[in-house]
Amino acid sequence: MRRLEWLASDVNRLVENGKGPERVDQAGGYVRPRRAGVSGSPTHIERSGEEQHFMAKVIVALTMSLDGFIAGRSDAEHPDGEGEGVRRIFDWYFDGDTPIRPYQEAERRGVPVPPFKLAAASAKVFEELVDSGGAVVTGRRTYDISGAWGGNGPLPGLPLFVVTHRVPDQVPQGESRYTFVTDGIESAVKQAKAAAGDRWVSLMGSSVPQQCLQAGLVDEIQIHLVPVLLGTGIRLFDHLGPDGIDLELLRVVEAPGVTHLRYRVVR
Repeated sequence: MRRLEWLASDVNRLVENGKGPERVDQAGGYVRPRRAGVSGSPTHIERSGEEQHFMAKVIVALTMSLDGFIAGRSDAEHPDGEGEGVRRIFDWYFDGDTPIRPYQEAERRGVPVPPFKLAAASAKVFEELVDSGGAVVTGRRTYDISGAWGGNGPLPGLPLFVVTHRVPDQVPQGESRYTFVTDGIESAVKQAKAAAGDRWVSLMGSSVPQQCLQAGLVDEIQIHLVPVLLGTGIRLFDHLGPDGIDLELLRVVEAPGVTHLRYRVVR
C-alpha cells in the first residue's frame, strides 16, 4: 500500500479556549494567550435576531519539510508519489506505537487503511484532527495520484469534494461520498462547509490550499514541520500573491521527529 495515498489533510480542534499567560498543554506543547473574542472552537456562531447559524471552518493541515516542501516534484519519476527524501517527512506517521482510533474502527469495518503508529504526542494531535473533520476538499491531481482512495476518501466516511474541469467516467464505490465540482474553488468550499455542518473542512494538496489562501477562505493552518531540508519538490506556500498573509501562532506541540504548529489566519 502506498503510504502517501492515505496521508489525510488533517482537520482538527486542537486549540483550546484559554486566557492568560502561556501554559503547557497536555500534549507537551504550549498554548499562547488568545485574543479577546477569538474562539478556540472549530465553529463560530453568526447571530441575526434570534437565529443562530453554526458555520464550519476551513483548515490547511499538512506535513512539510523545513524548507517548505510537501511532495515530490515528479509523479512520473516516483509513481508512488514518494522520493527517498520526500518519504522522510512522513516517517512520523509510522515511527511510534500509538494507533489512531478512527482508522482502527475503519479497518474493523473492512476498509483498507494505512498502518498508522505514532508517538503519543503526535497521536493526540492527529486523532483530534481526524475526530473533528467534517469534509475534505482536494484537487483532481491529488485525487488521481491517490487512486481515488479506493472510494473511501482520505478520511473514511467523510464527504470528499474534488475541484476539477472534468468529471471522471468511473468513480470507485466506498464509504465516502464524492462530489466533483466544476465551477471553481469557492463553490467547492461552500458545498463542503454545508456538508461539514459545525465541523472542520480540510484542504488537501498544494493548489487547493493556495487558491483558498488567495481567496481569503482559510481560517487556520496546521503544519506538521519535519526537520529536514529537501531542496526540491512541491512547495505549499507558493503562488499566494504580493500582499502577504498575517498569521497568529496558536499552539506548538513538540514530538519525536516533528513539531506541530497551529496558526490562525488574521483578517
